[in-house]
Amino acid sequence: MNDEDAPVRLYALHRIVRAEVASDTPARAAAGFDLDQALARGQADIGQGELIDLELRVRGYLATVLSACPLAPGQWFEDEPEGSEFDLRVSARVPSTGQLLRWLLGAGDNLEVIAPPDLRHVVAVQAGKMAAIYSDRSGVSDAV
Repeated sequence: MNDEDAPVRLYALHRIVRAEVASDTPARAAAGFDLDQALARGQADIGQGELIDLELRVRGYLATVLSACPLAPGQWFEDEPEGSEFDLRVSARVPSTGQLLRWLLGAGDNLEVIAPPDLRHVVAVQAGKMAAIYSDRSGVSDAV
């Protein structure tokens, strides 16, 4: 980008709205860079991490998002029972990566990790630490 000499830069392609070919600027190749090797090492959090059988309960916007953008091929849904706090139960076999954990934590109360148990524990511990930070604030309402 802009003739910078930095190592290979990664871009969030889903955020790019428009792109144009710069026909007057020759493309450059990064010396020694191999995309397949970079992905296998986990660069960009797309790594070939250990596959886990993820089971979630989701609600709200996440039910819509996961219907349109599955986490993995073979993902399946099941409606939650009437009266449940959640809309869907979602299962998929996915790589266990830092990106997955950040996504789970970013979903807030729209998601509950059911399985695997160790991932559920990690999310619960992180959520507890986050709640402790905010519980020290007096006068803060629970209403959002």
